[in-house]
Amino acid sequence: MGRRTRRPTRGRTQNTTHVKLTARAEVDLLLMTFRQQGCYFCREMHHACLSAHHRRKEEKRFTIADARQKGYPLEDVKRELAKCMCLCLNCHSKLHELER
Repeated sequence: MGRRTRRPTRGRTQNTTHVKLTARAEVDLLLMTFRQQGCYFCREMHHACLSAHHRRKEEKRFTIADARQKGYPLEDVKRELAKCMCLCLNCHSKLHELER
């Protein structure tokens, strides 16, 4: 007998692997989306220069950096980011200097 080869079946998709993101990866993706708007004041776009600034100190429950490091739930991070504006580190420092 000859060797049989398998033919691909029509209409079927190949096995696809769905990747479940870790909590930290989901927060990273959320932050990447947040930073895409750039600095509110100067429009700096480099992701390493951008941070989240809480508009009202009294509403701040936690820092976004803590949320990422400590693995806060994604929904909590979303709610906290809604209270923030995206600023570059220079504008962020200048704004805090004005607030003193």
